[in-house]
Amino acid sequence: MNHANVPDFAKAQLRHTLQTIWGEQELTASGLVFSKRDVLISVRGGEILTGGAPLDLILRKVEEVRAIFYRTIELLLLKPFRSRGAPTFEIQQQFRPWLFQA
Repeated sequence: MNHANVPDFAKAQLRHTLQTIWGEQELTASGLVFSKRDVLISVRGGEILTGGAPLDLILRKVEEVRAIFYRTIELLLLKPFRSRGAPTFEIQQQFRPWLFQA
């Protein structure tokens, strides 16, 4: 196939489609099962690049999202409000957030 004849927008779409297929194959092979509900978090502005950002910013955002995630789980499960500390081991093992680059 002559790649020179493929428009740039089509190349990007093909790349995205292949990455999706490869990701689904890896997921199937791993035996992991994820909820089909996604929570998308975007980080923009400043020194943010496509696919990259300063590590300290990413770590802070990950911790913020993790806290919101577990607090929401506890609320939905009608667990008593935690004034501090981490969620119970049971909740951490049953609900494990994953991070992927969108």
